[in-house]
Amino acid sequence: MLRYVTESVQRWRDRLRRRLAIWIWDRPNRQDGVFQDRVVFIRWDAKLGDTIVLSWVLRALERQRPDLEIVVITGESLEDLYRWGYGIDSVYRASKRHGFKSLRSIVSKLERPRYVVHLSMAWRARDLWFVHHLKPRHVVGLDDELRMVDVKLGQRSLGLHFADKLVPWLEQIGVDVNSRRYSIPRIPEAGHRVDLWWPKGKVIGVCPYGASRKKYLNDVWFESIVRGLLANQFNVVVLVLPDHHAVVQNMIHKHAWQQRVFLNPDKSSVYDLFEQVARCDGVVSVDTAVVHIAVGFERPLVAIYNSSGIEFDHWHPNSSKALVLRGASDLSQIDNGLSQMELARALQYLRCNI
Repeated sequence: MLRYVTESVQRWRDRLRRRLAIWIWDRPNRQDGVFQDRVVFIRWDAKLGDTIVLSWVLRALERQRPDLEIVVITGESLEDLYRWGYGIDSVYRASKRHGFKSLRSIVSKLERPRYVVHLSMAWRARDLWFVHHLKPRHVVGLDDELRMVDVKLGQRSLGLHFADKLVPWLEQIGVDVNSRRYSIPRIPEAGHRVDLWWPKGKVIGVCPYGASRKKYLNDVWFESIVRGLLANQFNVVVLVLPDHHAVVQNMIHKHAWQQRVFLNPDKSSVYDLFEQVARCDGVVSVDTAVVHIAVGFERPLVAIYNSSGIEFDHWHPNSSKALVLRGASDLSQIDNGLSQMELARALQYLRCNI
């Protein structure tokens, strides 16, 4: 009850802040003066999955609109990926909770860009303040309510996958959008690290944990998937963050799976994750960035999503090589809406496509 009340108060507070911010800062963009030939992408939520599915946009702009300098504002965790993985020279660090002092410094360096792209579906007060002070010529966004968003994509991109949300704008500025394959960088250093422990034979990557606990597979299902893969003569690499290593190691020892189930032994970078998925013959993953990485490498994929609608609608696996299983709203529960029949279907799919 207390949690419900707290969340209700926070939602009320956020709505009030948004209304005040709209009243203070939401103005149509200026049409006159000199603008810098740059496009500023605001990605300070630092979501790896979104970065992967929008990677083709960066590639298309670099190739077809070299007149536009690409600038990315993102969190610390993805700064290196944008700078060195995607070759974006102008990367600025700002997290979701960055202070206004830091944001003013960024504004002073990037004022009056030709385009600002911000794909949050409902802008917050800080978003409005920041874009208002940037003074761009055009603002591209999904929040159609805002007057400062003059390239309104909310209704125009309704029903499209998140990877395709920018297509109407790209076509408007003369970019060919026919090639939309995700771009995922691989580096030799990561390859050398993974070489040290990667198993021989056919390998299936399994990612049992998403960003929230409702996207965690419960132990029963996780163990059932691993047992099924081992029975079908696949080796298994478990794709998890370091925070989950201890849990997975305990499970491996509990079932004496040391010779067939593998886990990256070191704290790895995002490039190590890319390398592991690229080497897998197939992937089983809950709703998380690993789904989109597998799509980018065109791997056969079993993707497990919960029943909430909007996330699946916008971030389903954008691939003809994917089989989707839908569970209950909370996959971590014993009664999570998944069945042994679906597990058998998933295993059959992998056997037939690898």
